[in-house]
Amino acid sequence: MFDIGWQELFIVAILAIIVIGPKDLPRAVRTVTQAIRKLRSMAGEFQAGLDEVAREAELDDIRREANKIANYDVTKDI
Repeated sequence: MFDIGWQELFIVAILAIIVIGPKDLPRAVRTVTQAIRKLRSMAGEFQAGLDEVAREAELDDIRREANKIANYDVTKDI
């Protein structure tokens, strides 16, 4: 997702230990993990909503085409 390698991850971990401190690090990691979980959930719900809208729009197009075919007057062509 972010294309982070092991070296970058190691540097971030060292900086987190220095800035946050080893005492508060587990709580900070837990908070970040919960935030990421919420964001993923929200993104999934948003994607599901977009998929539903697209599906409804597609169904409307199919209904219109079916009505055109059903209401087609063959006698005009004869």
